[in-house]
Amino acid sequence: MDIQQKVAIRLSELCRFYEVSPKELSKKTGVAVSSIQAILDGSYKLLRINTLIKLCDGLGISLFDFFSADVFELDS
Repeated sequence: MDIQQKVAIRLSELCRFYEVSPKELSKKTGVAVSSIQAILDGSYKLLRINTLIKLCDGLGISLFDFFSADVFELDS
């Protein structure tokens, strides 16, 4: 699994956990809903760190929290 897929899985988990839709997250962050949907479906090719920071801020978490998930564990 590549990093793009892992980011999509993690963002999807967080949206479900915080019960926020892509549209609601877009309103909170200023990130276009089409960009959020593209991240979620894996078609977003160049995710910038500032976009990820905005999404984390909108969810009320840090980048550390975002990447502190089982999906990002290294394969042994």
